[in-house]
Amino acid sequence: MALASRGWDMASTQDDTIAELQRANVALQLKFETSQAERDAALAREAALADVLNIINSSPGDPDPVFEAILEKAHLLCRADLGALYVYEDGAFRALATRGFPESYVVVARRPFPPTVLYQRLLDGERYIHVLDVRTEELQPGQEIARALRDSTGVRT
Repeated sequence: MALASRGWDMASTQDDTIAELQRANVALQLKFETSQAERDAALAREAALADVLNIINSSPGDPDPVFEAILEKAHLLCRADLGALYVYEDGAFRALATRGFPESYVVVARRPFPPTVLYQRLLDGERYIHVLDVRTEELQPGQEIARALRDSTGVRT
């Protein structure tokens, strides 16, 4: 009776050990895959930075290709369909580069415009702003850029 009892304990212990090893293997596999994804993202960022630096070196005195390259690389890294790179100077924003927007929006975005409520939040220190539906944002007089975005694109968030 004692032998049967010990045999059962050994089988149970072996099963527990195998299960524990399988869990550890899954955890290590997950860590490995996460590390690979982080490495790939870091390499993509480094390649994008190298491309932008090459464009800076090849276009002295002309910043437009640099802004276009920065925006292009950001779109590739983020898998974005459209976007713009703005500068804030003399109390107004204006687009330096755009991608994926209709020309009617680009024309408005390239002219200086006062900060919208959302842009003011950035100026006040918020790093990121997520808008669930741009159509519900309150538009103030003189905010043609927000109106153009809302009316000429399918962008909602």
